Amino acid sequence: MTHLQEVGLGYFAHMARAFRIGGRLLGAGFACLIHGFFPGLFTHTASRTIASLDDELAQLPASPAAPPALTPAEAEA
Repeated sequence: MTHLQEVGLGYFAHMARAFRIGGRLLGAGFACLIHGFFPGLFTHTASRTIASLDDELAQLPASPAAPPALTPAEAEA
């Protein structure tokens, strides 16, 4: 329950957010698998989903226990 307090959500609000994000990630993963077989399909689906989720998650209040964000240079290393 500490995590719920850290993110400022109730149990069901947290569950709904986690299911929505997880569903989007599963959809992007499925699109990648289809893209592997059929390169002309879903050419930008995963990258757009990841960018969208990154923007969305960056808007959330930082958890006090969260590690500091990596700079782009650190992320590439």
